Amino acid sequence: MLTIDRLSLRLPPGVEDRAAGLVDLIGDQLASRQWPRAASLDHVRVEHTLGGPGASNEAIAADIVVAVARHVEAGA
Repeated sequence: MLTIDRLSLRLPPGVEDRAAGLVDLIGDQLASRQWPRAASLDHVRVEHTLGGPGASNEAIAADIVVAVARHVEAGA
């Protein structure tokens, strides 16, 4: 199980309206993921470049979830 106390997104100008949808998708995808071990991280920063204006929220969220999972699994 993964517990997230706070999730914040900083989005570029013009796409701020996507934040709520992205947070929901990221939370749902992280919650449905199987975690191989317990981990505790105080802070994880994921740099992500939006794949252009045509990128779906689902695709962006999936990319962010993969990056977060790498941090959690590495214990970094």
